[in-house]
Amino acid sequence: MGPTNICFEDEYIRENLYSGKRIPIFLRNHIRDCDRCQEKVKMFHFENLIPKSSFGKDFTKVITSWKIGLSDDSPNNQDTFPNSNHAYDTMLFQFVYKHRLWIYITGYLSVIIAFSYYWFLL
Repeated sequence: MGPTNICFEDEYIRENLYSGKRIPIFLRNHIRDCDRCQEKVKMFHFENLIPKSSFGKDFTKVITSWKIGLSDDSPNNQDTFPNSNHAYDTMLFQFVYKHRLWIYITGYLSVIIAFSYYWFLL
C-alpha cells in the first residue's frame, strides 16, 4: 500500500519502539501499511537496534513480513519462517524452559511417591 496522509511523529514512534514493551496494535498496523513509517522504523533500527520485545519477534522477520505483505498474525508466517518458535515466545513457555530441570525432578518424584504409596497400600 502507499503511504497514508496521516503519520505518527518520529518521537512517538521512537518512544514506543524503545520502551521495552510491545508497541500498540494500532501503531504496528499503521507501520505495516505505511511505507513512509516503515522507512522511519528501518532508519531507527540501523541507528540503534530495535529490541525483540517491541514487535514480539526479531525485527528482520518483521521487515521480511512487510516485504511479503503478510500481517503479523497471519498463519502463513509459519510457512515463511519455518524456524520461528511462536509457541516459545510466551512467558509460560519461557518459564518452563528456564526451570525445566526442577519441573522434571518434581514430576518424577511425584510419580515415584504415588507408586510407592500405592504399593504400600497393597
